[in-house]
Amino acid sequence: MGLTNCPECSREVSDRAASCPQCGSPITAESVTLTLTGIPRRILGAKPVHVYLNGSKVGSVGKAEELTLTLPSGGNVEFVTQAPIFPVGRLEKRVSFNVPGGTEANLSFDIGPLGGLNVVDRNADSGVMGVMGFLGFGIDL
Repeated sequence: MGLTNCPECSREVSDRAASCPQCGSPITAESVTLTLTGIPRRILGAKPVHVYLNGSKVGSVGKAEELTLTLPSGGNVEFVTQAPIFPVGRLEKRVSFNVPGGTEANLSFDIGPLGGLNVVDRNADSGVMGVMGFLGFGIDL
């Protein structure tokens, strides 16, 4: 048995609970769990990666941090960060894709050789990268 965060109030809840004991929000098998590892410390000036579900911010992962998000359902997930190389103007990097309910993914972020956001699925059978069309490989955007 593990703990997860309630998708509504963000309090820790048993991952086997049917609903949150604090706010009553359902914790269902259709939820999406993303384990995110931020950009490694070796990248100077690396910024946090912000995570959005259906346009609403649901969390951020800083460099070399790990974060597990349990989202109430599938939907459009978007990752947004600032390029760390010579911040002239706004060099925002974004990647988004649709994730079906019930997905569990272990993703890590890095900066590609040209300064793009690289998203790597460390568990290639999660289906997330399949949704993106890049099963098991990094994506330099």
